[in-house]
Amino acid sequence: MVSIGTFGNSRSLTPRQAGALPHIVAAPSLRKGARAAGLSYTTVARWMQDPRFRAEVERARQALSSVVHARLQELLLLGAANLEEFLNSDDTPTRLRATRIAFDIALKAELNNDLRKRLDNLNKAFKLIKETR
Repeated sequence: MVSIGTFGNSRSLTPRQAGALPHIVAAPSLRKGARAAGLSYTTVARWMQDPRFRAEVERARQALSSVVHARLQELLLLGAANLEEFLNSDDTPTRLRATRIAFDIALKAELNNDLRKRLDNLNKAFKLIKETR
């Protein structure tokens, strides 16, 4: 058995499973992950029936998701700094395009915030309804 260390927890997998795990996690489908790992889909599908392997796949997906999210936040900061530069540009067309982009982003952020609040309110109402039954 081998620990998959790279993805954090020291859950035990066979060497073959540990080697296939990054391919399975990175692929858009189980079939493509199996192919990238050099395994048959049937083998990987069987492994996914094992709760321990499935848990490792989920842990690895969460770890990957956290890394990607952190990187996106870094890029967002870089993009905001670039947008600020363009907003302060001496070139009028560049400044106007940057202004339009800034307004579009602000509007989308406001709409997302509004939707999040509405969803939170719906979830609260749903919980109250469940509690009163």
